[in-house]
Order: sequence, then structure tokens, then C-alpha cells
Amino acid sequence: MPTCRPRCARSSQALLSLSRDTAEGKEILELQRATRFMPSKVDNYKGIEAAARSAGLL
Repeated sequence: MPTCRPRCARSSQALLSLSRDTAEGKEILELQRATRFMPSKVDNYKGIEAAARSAGLL
């Protein structure tokens, strides 16, 4: 994960710590149709970015 400013790090930690065991966590995860959030890296999105550029979306 790229280096992140403190605010970004707090936001990331808040998303990563969401749980369906709390009302707030359950609501947010359901809105995202997710069971949890996982850490990722910028490199994981290079293929998606290339496809979007190829399709003229970026």
C-alpha cells in the first residue's frame, strides 16, 4: 500500500475494521454489497486502468 497521510491511514483503517457485528458496519457493508474490505495496492488496478483507457473511459 502506498504511503498515506494520517487522514488517509485513518480512513483506510476505519474501512478495514468494519464488521457486520455492529449496526453501523453492517449498514455500510450492505450498501457496498460487501462482506468486508481488504487492503490493496495501486499495482492491483493497473489492468483495470489499462482496460478503461483502451475503452476511452479515461
